[in-house]
Amino acid sequence: MTLPGLLNIIYRARRLVVAAAAAGLVVGLAYGFLTRPLYRATAQVRPGIVSYADSGAPVREWAIKDIVRWFRTELYWLDMRDQEIFARYKRPPIILAEYSPSGPQYQEGGDVSTLTALAPDTLEALAVLREAVTSFNRQASLDSVGSTMH
Repeated sequence: MTLPGLLNIIYRARRLVVAAAAAGLVVGLAYGFLTRPLYRATAQVRPGIVSYADSGAPVREWAIKDIVRWFRTELYWLDMRDQEIFARYKRPPIILAEYSPSGPQYQEGGDVSTLTALAPDTLEALAVLREAVTSFNRQASLDSVGSTMH
């Protein structure tokens, strides 16, 4: 293959090349106009420290994996579904919970969980996260004293 030969092939199929480019442009514009944008709210949370071990390490009431499992099973929806702000939701808003074995350097204690919520409005995404953390704290306080997340 040579460059002139390749250009000749493209020139002979120029209608097909232009049609494919036009179709891609139309599909891209349709997607841009018809799809609602989603906004992301992210929070890093840690279980509250209830005491300290003899070595000085923090003792937490909840393990990070239990917090991640709590969010993945959508237990926050038990408290949120009756609130007016979430009345239009037919199903629980999705909150992605990921475990991070060690936190940022500036945070004492490490072991954080990252929570991410997607919503069509920035304030709504933030409200989903706030209410989910509040729901966790409310339900955890029923389970035992001192089980909080910040």
